[in-house]
Formats: sequence, structure tokens, C-alpha cells
Amino acid sequence: MKGGFFMQKSTTIIGILEMLEDGYSYRDIQARFAIGNSTITDIKKKFAAMDIPLKELAVKTPKAIESIFYANSHPRKNIPLPDFSKVYNSLTNKQTKTNLYFIWLDYKKMYPEGYQYTQFKHYFKKWLDENHLEDNLRMVVERIPGEIVYIDWIGDTLDLVLTETNGVLRTAHFFVTTVGVSSYCFAMAFPDEKAESFLQGTIEALHFYKKAPKILKPDNTKAASIKNTKDSLILNKIYEDLQDYYGVVIVPAPPLKPKAKSTVENHVRWLETHLLEKLRGRWFDSFTSLNNEILSIIDELNQRSFSNGKGNRKELFEKYDKPAMKELPSESLKSYSYEIKNVPNNYHIMYDNHYYSVPYIYYKQEVTVKASYFDILICDSMNRLICKHKRLYKPYPKYSTIEEHMPPKHQYYSIENRFDSSDYRRWARSYGENVVQLINKVMTSFNYEQQSYKSCNGILHLCKEYSKAISNKAAENCLIRNTISYSYFKKELQNLANKNGTEHRTEKLPQHRNIRGKEHYE
Repeated sequence: MKGGFFMQKSTTIIGILEMLEDGYSYRDIQARFAIGNSTITDIKKKFAAMDIPLKELAVKTPKAIESIFYANSHPRKNIPLPDFSKVYNSLTNKQTKTNLYFIWLDYKKMYPEGYQYTQFKHYFKKWLDENHLEDNLRMVVERIPGEIVYIDWIGDTLDLVLTETNGVLRTAHFFVTTVGVSSYCFAMAFPDEKAESFLQGTIEALHFYKKAPKILKPDNTKAASIKNTKDSLILNKIYEDLQDYYGVVIVPAPPLKPKAKSTVENHVRWLETHLLEKLRGRWFDSFTSLNNEILSIIDELNQRSFSNGKGNRKELFEKYDKPAMKELPSESLKSYSYEIKNVPNNYHIMYDNHYYSVPYIYYKQEVTVKASYFDILICDSMNRLICKHKRLYKPYPKYSTIEEHMPPKHQYYSIENRFDSSDYRRWARSYGENVVQLINKVMTSFNYEQQSYKSCNGILHLCKEYSKAISNKAAENCLIRNTISYSYFKKELQNLANKNGTEHRTEKLPQHRNIRGKEHYE
């Protein structure tokens, strides 16, 4: 008789019973025979009901032993079973997000008197064993306390969040993690499976555990790695920051793998069964309220006793995993979206229809824009921070410009264009009262004050080329003669400088306290 998930060969049955009699744990038996807890429990219960010594059972023929334990293992003729080849194709098709439990639910809708899930699963596993034996094999993976947090998305989604504005249900995607030897689990719902959601889910999971593992092992997803082959690994920059901030090592699962990650895959299926069924048919007014409910369900699942009655996930986590994990930073890492940009000739990077400056020397270079709800970070090709801006949301202003990012000429003209009458008067006071009076007279000599700004700007820049005494005296002479033009003021300055033997401080560009020069950025 060929064995299935519950139909085990006689050697397996006897072996399980011998190990139970010798005091071995369920975990040891699982590792020896590659079976689940339910199978062990099933064999244990059936043997206890027989009330015969193990030695007496062991001498029976293999067929007799199998018949004793699985007398009613054949399908009842009056209850149909689905076409398991179609079930298999559906489960192995990456485009369809389903699992055996949800296929069984559809089966029960069609055949209300059909088999219960345990029996349904048993016959499917038996069919798998006969047609796809390798699919039932699981690689044994020894887990070390607190070493690895496994990360994945649940395959199934649910329409759960009701949008108040239009009454449309939004789809919830479920991010899940499990840790160490305990399989202590965490789950959170997101409106999508984008990299930002994946990052935020990871951050929330670490702070849920209140500790960090040595390794984070996400499923082979583009959210974690740009390239992941047998000979190359390039992490997504969004995950590089997390790795550095929490001091963990990101090791994505390989794309083509044996079922070495069966632990987390089984965990995901377990959550699909227990978590999603508790949420199915309900709706929530926000993702916040949905996630509050998920945390409540997760807490209950983590404290649910194992099938062998020996503890639960939370107890094992507190005993084995948590003490082996390291402390978290005092603050949570901010979640950022990432975009790679080339710096244009106006040295402003566009993000979300707004523009943010970088030092002009980065023209034509590639930079990474990291955007949170509150700020914009711009980093160089080595992921080093170049500058930071507050994020803009209003239609205007569209530009956030840091003056030091501008080349000297642009700083000069920026100051000129930005100034108003009060700025020019404050500037004039630094040279003396006569310069202030000259500027005031220049402003009143035009029909519109704004038309005077060029003259004011030119006069004050001339003052920067001479001493304050000469500038103030030249302004006095202009006021006395009522000749207040830029050109006459320039002549007065030159004459006074020549009389005093003062050298003219020529400068290619006027200096300003905010102009640092190119060498500042080198």
C-alpha cells in the first residue's frame, strides 16, 4: 500500500511508536520521518485505542499494520472528489494566488456533503505521492534561536477596507514574518506589495519583536533585491538602509531552491488558514483599524497551544529566540520611497512634481532620492547623504533651493532678485548713514520703487569694493550735489580712492557670507 500524508508505511508507523515510547519529542520524530505533527498525533491516538503492546503490533505483517491504522482510508464511492490534476496545476501556477484550503472551500460549496478538509487533504496528498512524489519531500532545516526572521507575502488577498468617499472596497495584501525556533509570527496589511510597503512591514515586524535577528531572509522579491542569482546579489537601496540602521544581514532566499524554506512557507499557509478566515467576509473603515484587528488575532494565534500540548509560539519565543536577539535602536527607521535620478543642468531633482536642489558640482551625476512623508534625502552613488529638504506638498512654491548649492554667479543674481526695499536699507546701514540716505533717495526718484532696485544693488555692490569711510564720504558728496546715479557714485568712489592712495579691491564676483565657493564641496 502506498503511503500518503496520513497513510504511512508500516516501517514508519512502528518507528514513530518506538520513538514515542523512548521519549523522543515531536520535533525529533518530524526530523526523522519528514512528517507533520498531525500524522504523529493520529498514529499515537490510534495505537492507544488498540490497547495492545508495541512488541505484539511490530510482529504483524506490513499489510496488516497498515490495514489496522487505515481501515477506512479509501474514498467513499458516493462522495465525489475533484480532478486532482487540475488542483495541482492551480497550486503550482504562480499567476494564481490560492492554496489547498481555499480550493477545498470551493469544493464544499459544490458538494456540501463532501469530505471535510482533513480527509480532502489526505486524498490529495495520496494523489501527490502517486503522481508527484518529490512534491511531498521536505528538506530538514536546523533553526538556531533568534538567528533568522523569515519574510514573505501571503499569496491570497482580501477586499476588506471600505473607502468612505466612494464606498469601494480596497484590497488588502498581507505581509508576514516568523522568527527562529518558535515560529513566533507577525502580520500586517497593506494596500499594495510595493517596495515601500515591504520595507515598512519589515520595520514594524522588528519593533513587534522588540529585538533584531542576525539575518533577515525575505522571499525572492524585487522589493528586497534588484538581482539575486547563484553568483550575484544586489540589494535594493531601500533595504540597504535598513540593513545598516539595524545592523542585520539581508540574505534573500535563492530564486531556484529546494524546499529549504518550507518552514516559512508552512507558516504562511498556516496564517492563510487561521488569519484570513477570521477576516473573510468582514470590512474595516481603514487599514489602521484592520491592522489593529490583525494584531489581536496574531496575539491569540501566538498563544495557541501546539497540537502536542507542549507550549506555544510566544512561550518559545520568550525562552529561546528573544534572549539570542540584539537590541534595537532607540528610534524606528523612517520608511522612504526610492528613485534614482540624474542631476540636470539646473541642479534640481524632481520628485512628485516638486524640485529639490543639490550642490551644482553634482551636475550629470546619478543620485538617489529618498522620500518620506516629511522630508527628501538625496544621496550620492555610494549612498552617502548629500543634502536634506523638507518635503513640499502645496502647488507653489515648486522649488526648494538651498543657496549654498548654487554656483557663485547664481547666488549673486539670486540675492539681487530676492531683495526688497527693507533688504537694501539694511544692507546700506552696514556702510553708514550717508549710504542709507543715498539709497532712500534713489528709491524715491523712481515712479515705482521696484524699478530702483537695480540701481540700489549696483551702488551697494560698489561699496563692497572700497572701505566704509570712502563709501560713506562718496555718498555724502552725491547727496550734497544731488547727483544720485550709479555712474556718478562710481566716479566719486574712484576719485576719493585716488586722493587717498587707496587700492581698489577688484573682485571677479562680489563676496557674500552665503557664497562658499566650489572648494567647499570638494
